[in-house]
Amino acid sequence: MAKNGRKTKPETRKARAAIPKHMLLPLTTEHVKGLSLSAHLTLAACRSGEGSRQLLCELVRVTYMSYFLWETGCGSAGYRLYRDAEEILDGLSMESESNGRWTLDEQAMRALERIMQVYDEQIGSVSRRKFVNCKMRLDRLLRVKIPHRVAEIDASESV
Repeated sequence: MAKNGRKTKPETRKARAAIPKHMLLPLTTEHVKGLSLSAHLTLAACRSGEGSRQLLCELVRVTYMSYFLWETGCGSAGYRLYRDAEEILDGLSMESESNGRWTLDEQAMRALERIMQVYDEQIGSVSRRKFVNCKMRLDRLLRVKIPHRVAEIDASESV
């Protein structure tokens, strides 16, 4: 109470939006199985020599999604795994653009198989909220980075 006998308003805190209960739950088993199957089939296709630019982009998406989940504390990987995988995928992209072969060598397979193991662990335990936030972050990154990369490639080809 104030000195004059009136009640004072409690200090206003910044109101936090309530998180819906379903966003605190893990992903559904069906969703996890679908994500995992898609990632593993992509890796298998690239391993067998049936890779493509689109499949390589999917491997990049899985790698970055796993990295973003790892940054939130989900998964047992380390920074070096993601750094090495990014370098491998970048090198593969450059090489494949020039020679037209979208295949993975043994070093790339080992790194990406480990990424897949971590990714499976992550999506099997992450809350929907964390997953959605990481996916939104990935989508923002791809909207910004990919168009610039395509413009660089187009500029170098027109010279």
